[in-house]
Amino acid sequence: MTQEAGASSKQVFLDAAEELLARRGYAAMSISAVCKAAGLPVGSLYWHFKNKADLAVGVLRHGTERFFDALPTGTGLDGSPLERLESYYMRAAEVFERFPRYLRVYLLLRLHEHDDLDVRSETLHIHEILVDRIAGVIEPVARDAGLADAAAVARELAAMTLDITDGATVAYSSTGQDYVTSLRRALNAVLAVIGRRANPSLPA
Repeated sequence: MTQEAGASSKQVFLDAAEELLARRGYAAMSISAVCKAAGLPVGSLYWHFKNKADLAVGVLRHGTERFFDALPTGTGLDGSPLERLESYYMRAAEVFERFPRYLRVYLLLRLHEHDDLDVRSETLHIHEILVDRIAGVIEPVARDAGLADAAAVARELAAMTLDITDGATVAYSSTGQDYVTSLRRALNAVLAVIGRRANPSLPA
């Protein structure tokens, strides 16, 4: 197999596996089903991937690279900390709208009870990167509000945001609900929590 043909067949397998993962989940994504969808022999798949788990990790890494390339970073936004936070959430919502299949695959693999530690480790790694990115734009707002534990609060609220976006991924798949609505709800929840932590006397 030439290098060019190998790269091409690898991408075909990744695309076929991503589609099957999104539609059927990990348990139902068999090697034979992937090869059938790809229109390529089983031997070709094992040229690129050791096993089913390795293929799933490959799908995640390929999708994650594209997703994070598109996702905004806090350092590239203008305005006050609050304005940057609002801009980040709304821009992130637009990116989420462009990657629904990747987000569904990521969520399904993260929720699946894996015997293979490589898949579990990869989903946890992606989750931690997302928490770090989101916390990075929340922390300045929490600090401006006078919270002494701004960094810890930011990570807590970043994780809460991801819980909301997980629900948004399910809603998008089942009802077509847009991510903008869900990210706006997450942003409002983040600001509400910061406001209550900064002013404990305010009603919940």
